[in-house]
Amino acid sequence: MKEIEKKDTGFMQKILGTGLVLLLFLSLFGVIFFILVDNNEDIVRLCSVQTIILGLSALWLAGKFWKGETGFVQTSLNIPILIFLLTSLISIIRAKNPYQGFSELFNLSIYVLFYFLIVNNIRDEKYITRFITALLILTTVISIHSILQCISPRLDFLWFMFPPDASFSRASSVFGNADFLGGYLAMVFPLGFSLFLFRKRKLFFCISSVLVFLSLLLTFTRSAWVSWAISVCFLVIIFLIYRPEVIKKNLVWLTGGLLGFILLALILNFIKGGMILSRVSAIFNWGEYNVQVRFGLWRSALEVFRRSPITGVGLDNFKIVAQGCRIHNEYLQILAETGILGLIAFSWLIFSYFRVGFKALESITPYRQVLGIAFMSSVFAMLVDSLFCFPLHRLSHNVLFWAILGLTVALGNTGRVEMSTDTRKMGTSRILLPAGIVAGCVFAIFLIWRSFTGVYYYQKGFDMNRYADRSQEMREKTRQCFEKAAHLAPFHYQIQHDWAIVAIQSGDLEKGKKAMQWSERLYPDRLPDVRLNLGLLYYEKGNFEEAEKTWKETIQKFPSCARAYFYLGGFYINRNKMGEALKFCSRAVELEPTNSEYLKLLARVYFRTGNMPGARDAVSKGLAISPDDQELLNMQKALR
Repeated sequence: MKEIEKKDTGFMQKILGTGLVLLLFLSLFGVIFFILVDNNEDIVRLCSVQTIILGLSALWLAGKFWKGETGFVQTSLNIPILIFLLTSLISIIRAKNPYQGFSELFNLSIYVLFYFLIVNNIRDEKYITRFITALLILTTVISIHSILQCISPRLDFLWFMFPPDASFSRASSVFGNADFLGGYLAMVFPLGFSLFLFRKRKLFFCISSVLVFLSLLLTFTRSAWVSWAISVCFLVIIFLIYRPEVIKKNLVWLTGGLLGFILLALILNFIKGGMILSRVSAIFNWGEYNVQVRFGLWRSALEVFRRSPITGVGLDNFKIVAQGCRIHNEYLQILAETGILGLIAFSWLIFSYFRVGFKALESITPYRQVLGIAFMSSVFAMLVDSLFCFPLHRLSHNVLFWAILGLTVALGNTGRVEMSTDTRKMGTSRILLPAGIVAGCVFAIFLIWRSFTGVYYYQKGFDMNRYADRSQEMREKTRQCFEKAAHLAPFHYQIQHDWAIVAIQSGDLEKGKKAMQWSERLYPDRLPDVRLNLGLLYYEKGNFEEAEKTWKETIQKFPSCARAYFYLGGFYINRNKMGEALKFCSRAVELEPTNSEYLKLLARVYFRTGNMPGARDAVSKGLAISPDDQELLNMQKALR
């Protein structure tokens, strides 16, 4: 392999070098310190990162074709990455919600574009060093912040990023989730620790490594602890094979460091009342609640995989098919969503990465060898963490993962195609290609921020909805926010679902039905609350036939929906059809026997049909659940 050229390669490399640092910052802190969507994912970070990557890509590709350069760096990762993209695209054919699949494919494509940006433009060692330095500084700041959070909320210097009632019993910092922070710290640690062993000036790397380790302990995240331990073992083994002199020269530092980490863990365990050792011992407790939850998710993933084993059920469609959360295992997630083809492609990608990395270690300079070992150890940490969590679905982890992949390949400079500079051969394409690239990137950025604006209005409407009952004006403003959100983000199933409910509750039947039908296309078999609300609106307007029809359709679509049976039971009581009322009320109670409202309605049916023992039994069961329910108490007196 050829080593990276040390000469500065020009404007694009300088811009990208700065862009890498900016992307790191934005992926961690964002530009607006406000959590806009569920699961602690700040959509501002995502939109900002995607915009910068697309902007840099437009600048690179447009400039490249304008100058008549048509060649790209050829690496062993190119084909596996493109095959993985292709298998992800194929999986969408079977997707229940293809829009969700295309959205996730778009996100994945931007990360791939980020990788190619780095591989084709970063050649100078100083930009790699600058990236690592920025990463260690930002991670050290996050570690300090998370430690201070755990000591006292008063020491939180980023307090404005969190809601007033946020809990910090476990370190989470800007991630808002201890598991996410733990996985990220486990990825970053090998970089700082490797440079601590290699560099003569060790103070900064020593402080950074200690703070990262302490923050990692305070996350109390077992999966992160396991990935950290295994990646450190991997790092030491690779050093012993390729750079044994680093270990020999720093044996005292290495031994002292590891003993210091153990001592720090024991001290912290004592301060926290044995919590660390308790969490460590729970790693091997297969009956522990969280472990069982993960086993349940993994079983669900395998069941979903059996439905379409070759191509999967569609990228990012598991939560729609299984109506669940992430699988907490990236390999099973890939298997369920993209099938055997997708998992093979991803495995090929990872195998090719380590093959390129180890091959590069045989010929590059000592400093780059250290960086290569550190990079591979970081990826190894993420791969282990992927057994228990979902780092590939986190923006911060993805930016770091794809950056490391690109920088590792750049370290080895595995090959470059000669560039064509004869612009006459390109003809009009010399102008059309750059113009098309710029136009495409601008359009993609427009779509990104259009969707973001939709989420913004959705969150605004969601917050206003809590006060919608205070005035007609507030209700109308809430409705307008949801309608704007639905218009700007037409493929966001949660927004469409909630807009359907708001429209129905506001009395707008036409828009409500349209939104309901669209939301059910986006998220088939979702909870039936939209149809239930639609039936109530028909009933309130006196359209009893449509109300009855809507609730019966709800039961056909959702046979286990107790509330639909409850509504129909009440409907038939009011229509004096006691036989039908008894059937539906009894079924509602069968489905939810601990619901006192359902028992109350069943007691009324029994009372009106003369079945006093049945009425007494229903009232008795209802009072056992809600002993202070005045209506049930009155019914009990009447039945004596």
